[in-house]
Amino acid sequence: MGQFRLNEKSRRSIEKKTGLTFDELISKDAETIDSIIEDKIGKKLKNRYKIGDFVARGSVYIFLKRLISKRDIDSVLSKI
Repeated sequence: MGQFRLNEKSRRSIEKKTGLTFDELISKDAETIDSIIEDKIGKKLKNRYKIGDFVARGSVYIFLKRLISKRDIDSVLSKI
């Protein structure tokens, strides 16, 4: 993973929201971070988008619903 440089204000904000320092955050896997945040807020995190067995985690295309299914592509191509 590349080096991240955040100013002190951003680091404090991350620590305040997550309960983890920036260094702790980058050393943990996503499931552990989710678990720590769930413990901090007292409820389970909700995954907003799920496609099949895949859960969106920060994908801009999924968030903006800009993914096109293979079926839609085939449908458009069959009209050509």
